[in-house]
Amino acid sequence: LGRYRKLFKFIFNSLSEKGTFIRWFNNLKYQHNNYWIGTAVESEKNHRKEKLTGNFTAQSFEYNSAKIYTGFGNLEKSTLEIGYTKSDNDSIRNLNLTKVNESDTYYLKSQVFKNQQSKLTIYAHYRKNHRLNDENEESLNSQIQYSQELFKGFFQVQTLYETLSGNVPQQAYTYLKTEPGNGYFTWNDYNQNGLQELNEFEHAKFKDEASYLRIALPNVQYLSTHQSKINQSLTINPAQWQAKKGFQGFLSHFYNQSFLLIENKQLKNNRPFNFNPFETSHPDLIGLTYHFKNSFYLNRAKNKFTTAYHFTEGKQKSLYLFEDVSNNSSAHQLQFIHQLNDFWLFELAGKTGNQARFSSTFLE
Repeated sequence: LGRYRKLFKFIFNSLSEKGTFIRWFNNLKYQHNNYWIGTAVESEKNHRKEKLTGNFTAQSFEYNSAKIYTGFGNLEKSTLEIGYTKSDNDSIRNLNLTKVNESDTYYLKSQVFKNQQSKLTIYAHYRKNHRLNDENEESLNSQIQYSQELFKGFFQVQTLYETLSGNVPQQAYTYLKTEPGNGYFTWNDYNQNGLQELNEFEHAKFKDEASYLRIALPNVQYLSTHQSKINQSLTINPAQWQAKKGFQGFLSHFYNQSFLLIENKQLKNNRPFNFNPFETSHPDLIGLTYHFKNSFYLNRAKNKFTTAYHFTEGKQKSLYLFEDVSNNSSAHQLQFIHQLNDFWLFELAGKTGNQARFSSTFLE
């Protein structure tokens, strides 16, 4: 039986206000062998009143939560824990502390298996927020981590998959005029109304036309989103066969590593959660990060006819206040390194690629 308790209390008194701040946390846990059960209570209260009127100030609030949980397992092998939390928030409404929302939260965290060659962990956190004066809100944050080694390290796989419910800022910006040649953008009055409209600025093709800079503005507009993300790497490493002869010895000179990252952000719009990061053409898609890289080596890190070929590909989509912007890029890179003797190292490198930027208002 274990217990943890924490209490913090602060009393303040100024010329115009007085009040108290209290935060306390209490956790009680019982464990028998590889099984446990527990409960936790948490509270935070900030009561501040004006001396002249006796009314609560806008900074006053209350937060209370109660949690129960249970689990079993061995941290060296596998574990499972599930829990439930009930919480509520009070805020100032009409000069009084009033409940504004309450939420039900369910979570699961598990280490499915763990050994020298592989590991799998799962975490899921689902919350339903009941707003008293607004629409209810659901959120799901989850994470799956998996790693695996096969054939004594010949294959190595690592995977990270995540879902997230959150908010994305809708970035706004303006253009500031500067001396010609010191900026990056130019303005063309396409509708000839004499007004500088945001969709009339574009990247300058010539240096003497580049007389505007793009300046980001402070932003308070956020969009509710469901997000999904996958991070994947695959390594093929036959270095363990360096002492072998024949075909295995030949393969030991090579090494290949692939890396993939996709982050997908979609508007909620009363839709189910976004579980598929590969869904890159959905009409509610407002943000996308895609990056792929493959590296192939011959005689890696030996400086004896060492050759490396890298291929990268990327896509980026961002939502601004008045437009959608997408960036695509790809590149090929070849490197060759050979140690001629103790003093001379020969190195040759070449790279080629392309980039494109697309806008919903104009093509750049």
